[in-house]
Amino acid sequence: EFLRPLPPERPGSKFSFDDLAKTQWHEHLMEGMLNQRTSIHLDVAVVNERQAVQRLESVLQNKGIKVLIDPVAAARLAKNQPKTEYVIFTENIRPDELAAMLYELGTDERARTSIETLTVSNVTEADQKQLCGLLGIDSRELETPPVAQPLPFGQFVPKGNQPGEKQPPASSGASPPEATPTARLAMVLVNEARSGATSSQLQFFLSQRRPSQPRALQVILVVHQA
Repeated sequence: EFLRPLPPERPGSKFSFDDLAKTQWHEHLMEGMLNQRTSIHLDVAVVNERQAVQRLESVLQNKGIKVLIDPVAAARLAKNQPKTEYVIFTENIRPDELAAMLYELGTDERARTSIETLTVSNVTEADQKQLCGLLGIDSRELETPPVAQPLPFGQFVPKGNQPGEKQPPASSGASPPEATPTARLAMVLVNEARSGATSSQLQFFLSQRRPSQPRALQVILVVHQA
């Protein structure tokens, strides 16, 4: 491992965990970065992937964004397998919402022990190609998702948002919160080439995608070991 060359650092604005809660950083983020883009890439270097994903999940859900975790990612998180990269993808996030989420993350003492740095940068063609491969869609669908009707509640219940959480039967009666057509979703995936059938969680996420709203962002978060 020591002989393996280190990957080059991603170009962008790099901030330590303590910087996330600074007012001047918040202003810089809003004025110079988020308001001028339609997509953004967040590279999150961490010391504990499972804890970091849990903290990011909490921040997203506090803004009304339901987080779905692909079963492969859930299994890796449950075992807390080291050196596993995770991708969290979400859409229609206002710049001020994202800045507020990062500020909230920076004030979360539980995140301090897991997150080290965060780099904000542009989304490249390579990023888009990688994401399309993970989602199983092409670049046109990534930019302009087809408006599809939500799947019937009884078809499947995409739960399992916490590692090791047991999934209730699909006939349990109550409609899951993530089945609301107007709800925004985030998808957690392992950053590896996909194999096998598409999970019900990912199917549901893709079925609920909607065209981007004016001034809204597509957000790609890559969580990896520092």
